[in-house]
Amino acid sequence: MFKHIIKIAIFIAVLMAAFTVYNAITDIPVVRLKPENGMADLTGIDFARDKVFVQGRNWEYYGLELYTPEDFANGAGTTPVIADTAGAPDDYGTHRVTLRLPKGKTYGIYGWSMLTSMRLYINGSLALEVGSPGESKEATTPGSHYYFYAFTPETDTTELIYHVANFHTSDGAGRYSFYIADFSRLHHDANRALFAVSIMAGCLVAAFFFYLGMFIFAPGKRSFIYFAVSCLIMAVRFMIMDDKQLIALFPKIPWSVGFAAEYLSVTLLLALFTLYFNELFPKLYHKIYTGVVLAVCAAYSAIILLTEAIFYSRFMPYFQAFMVLCAVVSGVLLTICFIKTKPKLLSDVMLLFGVLCIAAASVNDILYAIFQISLDGLMLPRAMALCIMVHVVALALDFMRSETELMNAQLTKQQLALEKAALERTNRLEKDMMATIAHETRTPLAVLTGYAELISMELERKGADEQTITDLKKISTETHRLANLMERMQKMSRDRISAGDKMKLDATAVIRQTAEMYAHILARKNTRLKIDISEDLPPVTAGPDEFTQILFNLLQNAAKYAENGEVGISAAQEDGMVAIAISDDGEGVSRELLPRVFERGVSGGNEGSGLGLSICKEIIEACGGSIELTSEPGQGTTVRFTLPVWNGGDSNA
Repeated sequence: MFKHIIKIAIFIAVLMAAFTVYNAITDIPVVRLKPENGMADLTGIDFARDKVFVQGRNWEYYGLELYTPEDFANGAGTTPVIADTAGAPDDYGTHRVTLRLPKGKTYGIYGWSMLTSMRLYINGSLALEVGSPGESKEATTPGSHYYFYAFTPETDTTELIYHVANFHTSDGAGRYSFYIADFSRLHHDANRALFAVSIMAGCLVAAFFFYLGMFIFAPGKRSFIYFAVSCLIMAVRFMIMDDKQLIALFPKIPWSVGFAAEYLSVTLLLALFTLYFNELFPKLYHKIYTGVVLAVCAAYSAIILLTEAIFYSRFMPYFQAFMVLCAVVSGVLLTICFIKTKPKLLSDVMLLFGVLCIAAASVNDILYAIFQISLDGLMLPRAMALCIMVHVVALALDFMRSETELMNAQLTKQQLALEKAALERTNRLEKDMMATIAHETRTPLAVLTGYAELISMELERKGADEQTITDLKKISTETHRLANLMERMQKMSRDRISAGDKMKLDATAVIRQTAEMYAHILARKNTRLKIDISEDLPPVTAGPDEFTQILFNLLQNAAKYAENGEVGISAAQEDGMVAIAISDDGEGVSRELLPRVFERGVSGGNEGSGLGLSICKEIIEACGGSIELTSEPGQGTTVRFTLPVWNGGDSNA
């Protein structure tokens, strides 16, 4: 566990270093400035180096009035209230702030219109308009977008007048803070911010397709589809929040649709993260808790879809409080789960760390939305990016572990195959040894038994002493018993042959393969090999080793008597059997030996053991076939045997 924590700490340190370097290269130093009595003094700012964040606090506010620059120039207007621009008590009004700036320079102002509609005047001129503020709901067109505007003040003071109207939501018009800096530097910074959001959204969309593909190939892993959809929703949320890139790309999207999408993204993310955490850690939540969270999300989503923004937006503070509670509960439960389970796999530890980051970042974002209090390094976009990277690393670790397990399984399989082959070879050797021993000892034992009985009878007839006759009878009895034991061993060998693994064999392939291997031996004896196999030869029922042994034995016998001659192999189907014949043009078998060629120990020469044909006969008959030998002295020999055609696995055929 300690090693896992060290590895994760190194991983996080590398990521944080990358974020730090990126921010150091791209960010312009920010000076935060809070106006006093509607005035912000920026004369001491080095705009060649810094940008200023002018907070929406202590501005002049004129409630229920939309004063133009001409109205202020003519002395019209009520006494202003010095107030915060966020949460104005009226449906519409005018905010004014005066900036003290060095004249003659070109500045850029960059900010966001909040929630509904806004109109901005700079030094008496209309700079921009988002939506159309009015004094009633009917006269107001809602809109929401980021803005960027360049201006060059001709005096030391710059007047900014904001008309705002909010008849369509219940959560206030937001705070009208903005950035101001040298135009070229701020333009670069604004583009960098847009680029960063685009990159983040693109990465989230790529993550969506990646995890969607993972789910398609592993449908049992529902955590993949939950995380994939969460990435897609988060990408859409980034594109419709703050910089409003999605609105810029598709300007015809109605304000109500974009606003509802912002709210729906919150409810869907809470539901999906709950399902995702529950899938990764099945015992994390109680069923009642999961059901309550999903029911609340479904109910609020239905309200968002079926009602107007002025109605459903009033419930968002309560839902945000519910989200904070869920995030805190999830964080506590995840921590307890981490302590109790003590996961041994590094991938599990990393996944747990990733979801903890998401839970903490969710709380941080909600606190920022409500109270403008947050930790900049723990915002949800960075937490999502970190979680995605953690997931990728965890998947890579799981893949490496699976590859290792697969490799070990393959090695084990190969080892088992080798052991099985060794056991089969040992079994065959044992079987052959039993057959050979039984055959080779049977005849000597029969001779011993006969002579012992003969001597016993002869001595008894001549009147030998009783003890000698008794001892000879014991020798005869024990020798006979040993002969019976050898007979049983021979029978056991035949039973093993008959109980061998019979399977479907491609007779053509086995014949050709065996002939090819034996062709070199025949070539040394200057013997030609002729093969004639029917094209439609069906598969046979036999053991592969036994079938090969039969062919080898018969080819070996043929080669002995066909030096400088010809050996032929033919195969064809006959009445549900496959008939195979091996012939030679040698000297043939004598008429006296021909009836006994399949007996054990019977051989046509002094070199052989007399076991080859008898073993072939036992194997062929155990497979359900037959064998015969025809020969004419001086004209050669033909051994013909049959094997049953494969009938689908009936071993009794």
